[in-house]
Amino acid sequence: VRQTYSAIDVETAGIRGTGWFTEDPHEILSYGCPLLTAPFAMTDMVVFRLDTMHGSLSNGSQPGEVRISCDARWYDANDPHGVDARYMGENPMGTATWWVNRHNKEVFPTSMEEAKIAWGLTS
Repeated sequence: VRQTYSAIDVETAGIRGTGWFTEDPHEILSYGCPLLTAPFAMTDMVVFRLDTMHGSLSNGSQPGEVRISCDARWYDANDPHGVDARYMGENPMGTATWWVNRHNKEVFPTSMEEAKIAWGLTS
């Protein structure tokens, strides 16, 4: 899973849909990927690498309470490839192009299930 799914870029992999590996936590467990959690309190923060498979539950906060999730990226100033133009520089679009076209089979021809077969993860 780390050498395949964790190495893709949702915009360039040609995989349509949500970009999620699965919506079934039991499938994750079947690959030997443990599900980890911890009790979180106000002001807690979780930081992980871009290739870390992650997810969350629905926000069950009481009315008037919020949970904020954000994506922050850091780049090495000496990186020969520079920063990802989708997120920094002139007119950063983020993953907007992918989001608009993510279910279009002409733009993203492969389903996640087809990708899992090609990666040898399922048959």
